[in-house]
Amino acid sequence: MAITLITTIIRIHSLECCTYLRRAMLSIVGQSIEADILLVCQNFSPDELSSVEALVSPYRFGSVSAIKIQNVTGETGADLRSRLLNEGANTAETRYIHFLDYDDILYPNAFEVLIGALKRTSASIAFGGITSTFYETVGPTPYVTHKRREFVGDSRYELYVRNFCPLHSFVIDTARCDKTDIRFDESMSALEDYNFLLNFVAKYNSDFSQINTIIGEYFRREIDTIRSAGLDYPDTSIRLSRLEAAREMINQRKREISTSVRLSEFAWIMQPVLEQPQAVPETAREVQSFEEAASRNRLVARCLYASCIKELDDTRGRIEIFKFTDNKFEVSGWLDDSGRDSGTTPLLLITFDGSVVAEAVRFDRQDVREHFSSDFQEFGFYFEFPGNKNEYSSDDFKVIFAQPNTGDISFIQKYLA
Repeated sequence: MAITLITTIIRIHSLECCTYLRRAMLSIVGQSIEADILLVCQNFSPDELSSVEALVSPYRFGSVSAIKIQNVTGETGADLRSRLLNEGANTAETRYIHFLDYDDILYPNAFEVLIGALKRTSASIAFGGITSTFYETVGPTPYVTHKRREFVGDSRYELYVRNFCPLHSFVIDTARCDKTDIRFDESMSALEDYNFLLNFVAKYNSDFSQINTIIGEYFRREIDTIRSAGLDYPDTSIRLSRLEAAREMINQRKREISTSVRLSEFAWIMQPVLEQPQAVPETAREVQSFEEAASRNRLVARCLYASCIKELDDTRGRIEIFKFTDNKFEVSGWLDDSGRDSGTTPLLLITFDGSVVAEAVRFDRQDVREHFSSDFQEFGFYFEFPGNKNEYSSDDFKVIFAQPNTGDISFIQKYLA
């Protein structure tokens, strides 16, 4: 008899979760390798536990080798979302651990793909791709309206910038980590999975080789995750305040993380970009799609929080204007890269959430030219990108470039009117 390699942990906050739990269970039944299912319940009564047992017992077939139910008790009405995951991880006895929300699903090859990636590498955690599934409910029945790939990224550096790895997108190898590090912050009422990943990938090797292999679906719920955890806040501002508190904790964690980035990954930006001579356009050439420009610009986004990017001396360049007009943002200034050997210096504006990646238009700035007594005619730069008035501030982006002839990555200071 084959040894079961993996346990998938599903947290259940109330019997209301069972409406969608069947779907998640069935997706484990169909896996190509055997798996244990550990259901972790929150403050369930004996009758409620019996109801869960009756609901899930028919799914002990196919690739499901065992179904275990664990009840975690705590203060009534408390948010135990992180504690449920921690208790489940402590209980799991298999080498590999996976987490699954009760209303999401996995594709049949999910475990095989991720465990295979872990076996081929020295990584402690492996990631796969997830697609978003949107649905509407008619009576008790959910109907899928459309699906879309929303989670885009391919490295731990990008994970420091934004979360593109839902809870069920990864498998952990407990033989390659200290199991006590599989721990979710129990003080968090949201984003607990992202906070865990930031801590874990900063300490252990990670594998993203299968990130473009879709292994499951993330169902967009009609109720928010805080309410589904058993909390009922009539005042929506309370829910929002808890989410904002979680975001601040995430930002603080990002500021504390220390990691290294190989400058060789930025070799593309050191190469001249050859373009046909053209008149200075009235608007910047914006990169239309982040995915479309991924091979060129995604690497830069990895460095937005890295220490290898140095601030340029303000005598060499500065951002002078940041404004919003006519449903678009405009950013302009000047850069002295007149000493470059050849070609042009690509200037990129990247927002911290990764939603905007724009390349600058260069143009003549006579005032700067006269200041430097130079004949160089491309001191000026200009960016333009669409958005809503309060969507971005002057602190929500960086303008970065590679120093001519050295390749050192720098960002330009902001002197805004």
